[in-house]
Amino acid sequence: MNLSATYDSRTNDVESSVVARGDLWRAEASHSSAATGGGDGGAPPLFLVQLGPVLFVRDTTLLFPVHLSKRHLIWYGFERKNGVHSVCPAYWSAHRRWFFMSMICLNPFTCSFMDMQFPNGQLRYVAGDGFTTRAFLPLCRGIFQAHAKFPGEKKLSYSFKPEASSLPFRIAALSTYNVISVASRTGVEEASLQCICPTFGGSRPGLSMELIHSLNENAGVVCGYSHTASPSAYASISIGRSKLNGSAASSGQADGGGDAGERAALAPVENGVPPPSNKAGRRWPPSPAVLRMRGVGSVMVGVVFLALLILIPRWLGLDASFLRDSTMLMRRYAGRVPDVDIMFACDDPGQVRAADFAAAPADAPPVFRYCKDKTTLDVVFPDWSFWGWPEVNIGAWPGMLEAVRRENERVRWPEREPFAFWKGNPGVARIRGELMKCNPSNGKDWNARLFTQDWNHAIQNGFKDSSIPKQCLHRYKIYIEGNAWSVSEKYILACDSPVLFVTTPYQDILSRGLVAGEHYWPINRTRMCGSIKLAVDWGNAHPAAARRIGERGSRFVREQMSMDYVYDYMLHLLTEYGKLLRYRPAVPEKAVEICAASMACPAKGRRRECMDESVEEFVAGFEPCALPPPFTEEEAREIAAREEKVLRRVEKMEENIAS
Repeated sequence: MNLSATYDSRTNDVESSVVARGDLWRAEASHSSAATGGGDGGAPPLFLVQLGPVLFVRDTTLLFPVHLSKRHLIWYGFERKNGVHSVCPAYWSAHRRWFFMSMICLNPFTCSFMDMQFPNGQLRYVAGDGFTTRAFLPLCRGIFQAHAKFPGEKKLSYSFKPEASSLPFRIAALSTYNVISVASRTGVEEASLQCICPTFGGSRPGLSMELIHSLNENAGVVCGYSHTASPSAYASISIGRSKLNGSAASSGQADGGGDAGERAALAPVENGVPPPSNKAGRRWPPSPAVLRMRGVGSVMVGVVFLALLILIPRWLGLDASFLRDSTMLMRRYAGRVPDVDIMFACDDPGQVRAADFAAAPADAPPVFRYCKDKTTLDVVFPDWSFWGWPEVNIGAWPGMLEAVRRENERVRWPEREPFAFWKGNPGVARIRGELMKCNPSNGKDWNARLFTQDWNHAIQNGFKDSSIPKQCLHRYKIYIEGNAWSVSEKYILACDSPVLFVTTPYQDILSRGLVAGEHYWPINRTRMCGSIKLAVDWGNAHPAAARRIGERGSRFVREQMSMDYVYDYMLHLLTEYGKLLRYRPAVPEKAVEICAASMACPAKGRRRECMDESVEEFVAGFEPCALPPPFTEEEAREIAAREEKVLRRVEKMEENIAS
């Protein structure tokens, strides 16, 4: 929940808003204390309600998206008040380096909005307001931005964050910022607007403060400070007067900005015309979750854009984790890691499609990633959690493995609850939401005990209810994919409990070595509830066989996924990759050198503890394990046939029970 209040010193007007949101819903409302212009003081408050992809904005818009492909999306919207039908097509590049979206009204047929984004800038067109362009440049650990409207104001701004955010949450935001001068009926006056915005709970609790000061109709100054988990300060100057600013000035409104990295702009208008000057204006107060945009006949566009940004998430800090992991490898095998140039992608699903390089597979770019599937050619690399994930209080793999082993000895398998257990974030993927339906309900028990992992709550209570070793209290554990594969896989397998593995197309360095029926029990992803019930019933009826599956899976991660083998895999992979380079890599002229000390010294708290736990304190005086030869075609067919035989046997058991 986010509460905000804005006070305008010129008009003594106080505006307030409340925003509440969950994984699949959002509700917002705003209210102004009094009208500032004419005698109309009864304008109703604004509100917004979102349920999944469907959005309602006070008598205005119904919206829902349609996926055409992985990179094509189209929204259909209906503005009930004016009877306007609209479509909003969107397209983004394979690696999300650029993005295009537009809004087309069908009656009458017009293009009312267009937006193009590039790695270092943006170009936008809004009907009735002209073009807006932005460009930004990293400078001194901050961001320098240039912002211009044609016709209208020109603005320069600088945002600075003293320390990168370490919270494990996906952040999606559009950085636009309106500074509006205020004019009286007789002339231009200086005006200021103060904003204090506390946030309770959520991923970024804290306090944001902002001051907006208009010197005259052509100049304004904005400065602000946000005291959250990642403190930031920003300042900007505004030069020139836009058509939009003139409209707001004549109506006697002052419009506040917000956190430069977290807000977009959206205001209700009627038929594309700003409110007349003799009526009080109502607007959404500045709030990190509320969008404002003027000059468009529908509020649909701003919300569509936010929805699209939410579809383009990225875990913060994973690039730094890859660097940390690599420095540990070079400490362990000092002098034996070859010089290489690497393209590393920190997002989840594979992107290098085999179908795009069917004629010449050797032309595919070698992109390193944490997982892949059978349709992609990405190079699989060990994920960061082997060295710890401090943001969610997960330590380095050897220490976590030992803690799980102690818990296994404390609570033996026969003494555990005879159900299947899973705890995680169901909002990450649709299939996880389907899994939650297997909880006991309406008198039906599928033998599953499923719990939602709320990381916001876990962070606030110090992870007291999120201990991985304390989750080994059930006879069966469920593994299910997230956005792609999930790092929970190895911790789930380590519990000595049979893992009910929901079949997945994604592969990481661990799953490629698992064998169905030997290390795990396969769960059909199209009928999970019945498949889970069958597995638990079978295991409780055959405890010795079920226990053997759990022990084999646990032994596999302890022995085959030990840190010795993880480092050996990394060294062999980079060595073989280095042999394929047709040039000698060289250090770029302005490259920044990274070493273990340079990463560990600035780290604090749990992050520093994870680095201390995972540091390699000695140089290996021995050779890595021998690299086995690749599977022959016959061996690969035998493995696939054995896997298929187990899957068919389980499916037949499920069909017999269903019939």
